[in-house]
Amino acid sequence: MLINGNPLPYAPEWIFSGVFNYQSNPVSKGVFGSLDWAYSSDKNFTLYKSKEFHSDSLEFGMRVGYGWNAGKYEVALFGRNILNKKILQGAIDFDNLTGMTNEPRTIGVEFLAKF
Repeated sequence: MLINGNPLPYAPEWIFSGVFNYQSNPVSKGVFGSLDWAYSSDKNFTLYKSKEFHSDSLEFGMRVGYGWNAGKYEVALFGRNILNKKILQGAIDFDNLTGMTNEPRTIGVEFLAKF
């Protein structure tokens, strides 16, 4: 099979990711938060160009909380895929045109105690 002129599978041209962090007091922790994101430009999932098997993606995650007693205890709220965007992550092209998507929004609470 010749792939000359077609994009490589699962290879976006651009990938960007980053994190913003905030902490009110580095010693006792206090209020803290972070926001992260990951972006990839359009990527093709097969060795040929198709309308069905390509996708770009942008996902966000976050974590905010409060720490006390010199960082010995903390409580935080976290979230992954906070915009709840469905993104095609991969594909199998046999007869049934199967696509795999990302995880749905996940939100949770955590408590940390250091002994």
